[in-house]
Amino acid sequence: MEFEKAKAVIADKQLRDALEALAEPFDPELIYWKPQATNKDKTKAIAAAYADPRAYSDRLNEVVGPHKWSTSYTVYTIAPILNPQAESDWKKLIFKGKVLVVASLTIQGIGSNSGTGESDAADENAITSAEAQAFKRAAIRFGLGRYLYDLPKGVWCAYDSTSKRITAPPDLPDWAVPKKHCQDCNGIIQPFQHGDRVLSITELIANSQRKYKTQLCAPCQKVRAEAVKKS
Repeated sequence: MEFEKAKAVIADKQLRDALEALAEPFDPELIYWKPQATNKDKTKAIAAAYADPRAYSDRLNEVVGPHKWSTSYTVYTIAPILNPQAESDWKKLIFKGKVLVVASLTIQGIGSNSGTGESDAADENAITSAEAQAFKRAAIRFGLGRYLYDLPKGVWCAYDSTSKRITAPPDLPDWAVPKKHCQDCNGIIQPFQHGDRVLSITELIANSQRKYKTQLCAPCQKVRAEAVKKS
C-alpha cells in the first residue's frame, strides 16, 4: 500500500512538473506583435502579443516528446447568407461565410483538450488560419502561451501604416522572459548574435542537446567545441 502511495506521489509530481514546464514563457524571439487599434493619424497602435504555432509544438516536443502528443482536426463550413432584397448582388451579403475548425490536442499521460478557430471563407488561407488558431486555443488549456493574456494591455507603440506593422514593440516584463540556466556555468542562457542573425534560446539549447547532450549557453558551447578540437 505504501509503495502504491509513493508511486502516486511521484506521478503527481511528474504531472505538475510537466504542466509547469509547458506553461513557461516562450523565448522573446518567438513573440510577434499585432496592432489591435490605431490612433487617428495611424502613427501608433495598441500592440497585442502572439506566438507562432511552431512555438507551441516545439514546447510540446521539448517537454513531453514528439511521440507523446497528437492533434486531430475537424473542419466545418458555414455558408454565406445573401440579402433577400438583393439576391442578384453577391456584394450585398448579410454574412460572408466562415470556416470553423475544432482541434483536439492529446498529451499522453496528461489528457485531452480542444479549441476552436475560425476564418472568413473568402480567405484563401482560411483553413490554415483557423487550424492554427484552434491548435493554440487547445494548447492554452494545458498552459502553453497562457501568460500572453496577462501581459500589460493598452500599450501604444510606433506603427507603420504602409506595412501595417508594429515597428517598436513594447518590452516584455521580466516575468514573461524565460530563465534557462547553463549546465556548465549556471548562468542564464541569452540569445546569441551569430553572423548576421540572432540565435534564440531555443536554438541554442537544441544545438547543445544535439551535440553535447546537455543545456549550454553559447560561450560554454564554444569552450566545449574548442576542447573537442584539441583532443
